[in-house]
Amino acid sequence: MCSFPIREARIGRVVFAITSPMMGGFSKWNVLRDDQISNVMPEAFEPIPETVAGLLSRDAERVWQTWNPIIWSVIKHRGCFGSTHDPCDEQPAVPLQIGLIRNVLIKYLISA
Repeated sequence: MCSFPIREARIGRVVFAITSPMMGGFSKWNVLRDDQISNVMPEAFEPIPETVAGLLSRDAERVWQTWNPIIWSVIKHRGCFGSTHDPCDEQPAVPLQIGLIRNVLIKYLISA
């Protein structure tokens, strides 16, 4: 849901509880881990951030289940949350090779 703004805001580390094969950073679109976004539009998108998935996932699931057990059962049954990623699956940030245009833009923005 917020993967594009995370990349645009240049957030370097993302930590979340519940993974989803349909939505979010570890989804079928893989926005958080996509290196092509920052290579094609380096003026707008930061390099791949470090990600930590599954932190306190059992607690987050309990909150959902307490809030609305019926909706949580439907969500789980349909496979909207949870994936093959291990709890606390940590993936390091990926450095971006800074091209000439990005380097000039960074120097200009810092000096302005």
